[in-house]
This record gives sequence, C-alpha cells and structure tokens, in this order.
Amino acid sequence: MAETFNECLNVWKGYWGVGYFYWVLVAALVYLLIWRRRKSEARLFLWFFAIYLVVFFCPVSAKLIFRCIGQDVYWRVMWVMPFLPVVVYAAVSVISHWKKPAVKLLLTICIVAIFAAAGRSIWGYADYQRTANRQKVPDKVAVIANMIREDAKEEPILLATDDYLSSYMRVYDASIQMPYGRRGAGAKTKRAAFLYYWITFTPETRHEAIAKTAISLGCNYLAATKINDVSLQIYADYGYTVIGEVEPYVIFSSKEN
Repeated sequence: MAETFNECLNVWKGYWGVGYFYWVLVAALVYLLIWRRRKSEARLFLWFFAIYLVVFFCPVSAKLIFRCIGQDVYWRVMWVMPFLPVVVYAAVSVISHWKKPAVKLLLTICIVAIFAAAGRSIWGYADYQRTANRQKVPDKVAVIANMIREDAKEEPILLATDDYLSSYMRVYDASIQMPYGRRGAGAKTKRAAFLYYWITFTPETRHEAIAKTAISLGCNYLAATKINDVSLQIYADYGYTVIGEVEPYVIFSSKEN
C-alpha cells in the first residue's frame, strides 16, 4: 500500500514539474472554499476535486487503474483533474465581484500576469525544438529515413531499430515497415520481441544476436548504436553493409533480404 501511494505521489509531483501552477490551483481552491462555498458551482468543483484526490491517491483505486492502463502511464489520470475549470471559475469570480471597469481591467491584467509567471516559456527550454520537416519529427529521424529510402529505391523496407527511432519513423514515412511497434508492441514473434529489447536496451553487448535475429526476420535495414570496429565486422559477417551514419546511429543495409 505504501509503495503504491508513493508511486502516486511521485506521479503527482512529476506532473506539476518546476512551475508554479500547483500553487495557482491551491489558491483557487482556497478561494472557492472560503468565499464561494455557498455557490452551487463552487461546491460542485470542490466535491469533484475532493473525490478525484481520493481516487488518485487511494492505493486500492490506483492499483485498479494500474491494471487497466498500466502503471507507467498513470500520469494520464491527471488529465481528468479539473484544473482549468477550477482556476478559470475562481478567476472570473474574483473579477466579476467588482463593479468598476477599471478595477476589473486591473485584476484581469494581474491574473494574466500570474499565469504567465507561473509557467515556463517554451522558447527558453529544450522542451520544443524547431525541425525542418513537415511531420515535425526530430531531424535525425528524417535524415535516416531519407537515407534508407534513397538506398532502397522502390524496394520494400523492413527496418530494425531502437525504441527512439521506431517511435517516430513511421510518422515520417509510413512505407517503412518494422517487425514491432512502439515500445515493442505488436511484435509478431518472440524473436521480434527479443530483437526490440536487445537493440533498445543492451546494444553494446548483443550485436551478434541483433544481427542474427534481424537477418532471420528479413530486416533489410538496421539502425543500431554502440558500434565499434568489432561490431562492424559482426554485422558484415551477417551480410550488412554501412550506408551512413547519423550520430549516434550507424545505418546498415542488407541487399540479400
């Protein structure tokens, strides 16, 4: 029980990050509880939020949700939290309480300023990056996809690569097939599932297993990391040749498949 509660607490803390919107929400709830609790709308928000907190932090309900959607995506439950309705309702209540237009304008400016100061600018952090492709995937993904497509010409492509590239590759070019999907989902065989695990989590120690399994599954292209002179020879022994490099990946082709 304690472990589940701590996991919920970590998700809660991680969701709010380093901004100050958490305190904006607390201020809104305190305002509704003290000055607006007689209003039916305020009571609805307060009861909904109270029930939400109980469900979110209760180990029993959290365990059930873990089983339904997975523990690693429990943060999605935070989407149900009525953050914006509560904060907006509190802000509008504060502003509408005053009759003078000048006071309303001043309060509006102050609240907007609080919102701006509570968050983070998307331009000042690495959360967002400009890309040169219309699909808005990382540029290295586009470069690798174009490299493979140019080498393959009109031939079908079956690519083996790690989770980072596989998450974006088919967004950029849906004609590039893979033996598994994002996070290894949809692997048709156990060999494909093992290939995903090895190439994603243990590439530095499983180069031969990666090459052998990829070739047996008919992967005519492979993008791997942690490549050195020894591992280059291993891939060459299984019929793979280097067609390019995009840090940290080396891209291989096997025309025999």
